[in-house]
Amino acid sequence: MPKPYLYVIDIDGTVANNKHREHYLKRVKPDWDGFFSDEEVIKDKPIPEALAHWEDGRFKHGLHCYLTARVESSRGVTAEWLRKTGFSNRDLGDTPLDGFLLMKPNMLRTLRAKFFKPAALRTLQLEYPDYRIVLIEDYIEVLDELETGPFIGLRAPQCWTQTDWANPEESAWWNGRKKREGLAATRARGIRDGISLLMNYKGVAVRAEHDIIHGWCHDAADVDDKDRARLESSGWHFDDSGHWYFNT
Repeated sequence: MPKPYLYVIDIDGTVANNKHREHYLKRVKPDWDGFFSDEEVIKDKPIPEALAHWEDGRFKHGLHCYLTARVESSRGVTAEWLRKTGFSNRDLGDTPLDGFLLMKPNMLRTLRAKFFKPAALRTLQLEYPDYRIVLIEDYIEVLDELETGPFIGLRAPQCWTQTDWANPEESAWWNGRKKREGLAATRARGIRDGISLLMNYKGVAVRAEHDIIHGWCHDAADVDDKDRARLESSGWHFDDSGHWYFNT
C-alpha cells in the first residue's frame, strides 16, 4: 500500500502575498528585520488560489504542516495570520502532526532557506517515516536542492492550479524543468541542423530577427524534397517569398 502524503507548506510567496513589504529587500543593504517585522507580516494578503485548498482551516488534500524561514520570534504573528486568514483552525505549536508550524531558531536567522529547509525535511522524514513528504515552495533554490533526494517539490504559486493532487509527483518542479530543458535542447538542435543543411546550397543567407531565424537561397527550388522534409521535421517553415524560418 503506498504511503500517504505529508504536505510541508512554505508561507511567504506560497500562501501569503508579501509584495507590500518587498521594498525592504530592494535596498542597497536588504532590511530583513523590516521585511519580517510583526507590523508588516500581519498585513499580508492570502493568495486566493492557495486558500481554495483549505476548508475550515484544514488542508483538503491530506496531512500538512508549515515550514518557513521566518524565525521563532515571529511565531505569534505568523500563527495569528494563519488563523485569521483561514489557513489554520488551531493553536500552532511545533508538534503534533497536522497543522504544526516549523520555524528557524532565532540563532540561525542568517542561515539561508536553501540550507535550512532541506535539513528540516530530512528531520521530518526521520520522525515520520510512514509518510511521503511533499514540499510546496516558491523559492527555486530550495526546490533545486531537493531534486536528487526522496522528496517531492511543487512550485508555488502555480502549483495551486496545476497539480494533480491524487498524484502530486507527476507535477514535481524538476519534471517540469526537465521538460522545459528538453524543449529548449530540441529547438537548439533544430536551429543548428537547419542552418547546417541550408549552408549546403548556393547563395544562402541566414539572419536572426527578434524571435525568428530566417534562412533563404536565391532559388527556393534548389532545396530538394528530401532536404525540405528534413527542414520541416526540424521545426523550420517555408513561406511564399522563398524564406525558410524558425520561430524560436
